[in-house]
Amino acid sequence: MDNRVILQLRGEHGLEQGIDIQSEIRYGRQSLALLAQAAAFRLGKNLPEPQSRWTAAMLSEKVFTNMEGDIRVKDDTIIITYYKDHEVLSMRDKYHNISQQLENENISPEIPWIYDYKLEFRFK
Repeated sequence: MDNRVILQLRGEHGLEQGIDIQSEIRYGRQSLALLAQAAAFRLGKNLPEPQSRWTAAMLSEKVFTNMEGDIRVKDDTIIITYYKDHEVLSMRDKYHNISQQLENENISPEIPWIYDYKLEFRFK
């Protein structure tokens, strides 16, 4: 069977499936962008002087590009682990066990646009 016949037989279904996958990719990118924006905003508020006055571009350049870490998902939690540079910014005190901190402030730790996953930071 030639490719043109397959496209004629399965083209519409394939197109719909391709559009669904593309929509999921866009949704995932938007979700991660919102998560990054919220995390950067909160981080910026909690940084010591003079870092707390930095713009988002400066924060990205000076902080995020120099940090080493990884992101993993376990059960219902997104775990972000930092391996260096967090001591300089005093991040451990403010972000360690953040889900519990949010619950203590009567704020839900679940992130609704990421299927109600929680966010946790670890520092090593």
